[in-house]
Amino acid sequence: MRVPKQYGKRTLYFDKVQEARAKYIFVYEGQETEVQYFQGVIDRREDLNINPLIDLLPILRGTLQLSHSHPLQILKYIDEHIDHYHTVDIIVNKIVDYCFENLGIKENNIYNVKTLYDDIFTYLCNKYNLEKNSEFVLTNDILEDLSNYLKDKINILEQIENIQKYIDEQEIIYNKDIDKLCLVIDRDKGNVKSSQYDEIIQKCNDKGIKLYVSNPTFEFWLLLHSSELPELDKCKLLKNNKSGKKRYLEKELTNKFNGYKKHNIKFERFFPYITLAIQQEKSFCEDIHYLKDKLGTNVGLLLSELIDNS
Repeated sequence: MRVPKQYGKRTLYFDKVQEARAKYIFVYEGQETEVQYFQGVIDRREDLNINPLIDLLPILRGTLQLSHSHPLQILKYIDEHIDHYHTVDIIVNKIVDYCFENLGIKENNIYNVKTLYDDIFTYLCNKYNLEKNSEFVLTNDILEDLSNYLKDKINILEQIENIQKYIDEQEIIYNKDIDKLCLVIDRDKGNVKSSQYDEIIQKCNDKGIKLYVSNPTFEFWLLLHSSELPELDKCKLLKNNKSGKKRYLEKELTNKFNGYKKHNIKFERFFPYITLAIQQEKSFCEDIHYLKDKLGTNVGLLLSELIDNS
């Protein structure tokens, strides 16, 4: 998992002196719609009167995990990243993230994401007698050794200080007493089985993670921003069947908001209607257990909590 690039500088999010400062940490199943929406909330936090003493920190899946979107897998990544950050596996993940974000490395015949990970991981484990979950301190000397090993494929020698800084800044200082981990997922019956949904709720309860679910998808929360929502067929909304290239919710969003694309939702179109969405949500299911089968979402509860804390 990784902090988005715009947060790749030393800020209050990562300053250990600020550990007592409350954070809302957002982790998403999707990497497009939800990411854009909550980044919009972060960007407009002053206009929403969100308390300036609360940090809003988005977390994305790492380069190696982009294709792993199942909520149970994401819960595993959260556990590894927060509780086992200083292991060989996580540190190598961070080096790979840095290389792909900053060195212009593309998927090519020299390296792809997996082969770069495998190469670095195998080298470090063999040279320093380590295993995947071994606690590991990455020093400049070790990075210089690694640079010499990789020199015929990629050059990281001049990036050693930046890599060290990147790894330090990517660590999440999580205080379970005051911080809130928020996992935002879709019910998505095609991907999450009924028994898995119950397991997700239980794991979130056990780990103190706040779970926010939209049934059927996050697009339903977006559609709540429209005053025309009550006119729509609830059965069709819940089934969200596909017709052509788009599903029912996407088509209705296109109709109500003059176009809709997952990769560019244009948050400013939704921003003026956040209060309306929160209000309209209450006409549908908000209970995390009943959202297993019923049309609804509890994302509005999260927005209400952030705004009410102001």
